[in-house]
Amino acid sequence: MSIKANLRGCDHFSRLLRSLLILLLCMLPIGEIPAEQLPWGESRQERHIKGDPFGKHFHLGRFLSEDRIDIKNNLGNLRDSFESYQPQTPLEITRDELKKRMAHCGSLFVNKKRAHAAIYVYINYLRVKYYNMIMELKKTFLELASKKEVPGDLQKVYWRQCEDELLRDLQTMENVSDRYFQSLMNNNVIFAVQFNWTLGAHETYWFSDMYEKECKWRRILSDRANNYILR
Repeated sequence: MSIKANLRGCDHFSRLLRSLLILLLCMLPIGEIPAEQLPWGESRQERHIKGDPFGKHFHLGRFLSEDRIDIKNNLGNLRDSFESYQPQTPLEITRDELKKRMAHCGSLFVNKKRAHAAIYVYINYLRVKYYNMIMELKKTFLELASKKEVPGDLQKVYWRQCEDELLRDLQTMENVSDRYFQSLMNNNVIFAVQFNWTLGAHETYWFSDMYEKECKWRRILSDRANNYILR
């Protein structure tokens, strides 16, 4: 083989090596938020992130234990959680903090204990977004209904129908999350790229579904308020 061919082979190998190094660097965490680690397995205790507003309604055991929460018949707990939620509180996690927690799970292979805490915070992050959507929808409807002079009792009936369905839909979405992450965490080895891609795909599903529900009920409530004057 000629020297020129050998040089071409070396150059090809160098480019491949550089590409792999760049990929590894891209996966390295840019910051860390220490995840609280509490004993798991023997105690079967609920594990909470310090200061989390939903800790009493949700626990990480759903993702790896047989002690699953049955949210199919848990509308009361979701309603309590929603009604006690205060928007824009210091406890509400930001997207940057969420990204740092995800990065803390590992740069190449995912640490499952850290992944548990990250998924816990991630689900609460999505739930907060859903709660904020409901609250904004309620505010818009009540303002329009008052403007159209819809009686207060009728406003409550209309809104309760909307809220009940949205909370039932939230149960369904969290059931999907349960199966989604259960499947992921059942793997013996989880790559960081796989973990991040899975969370990203799930987030796309969640926001897409949430947007469809918001548009549906915005249209229904708007029609009910606007058509009231025609009676």
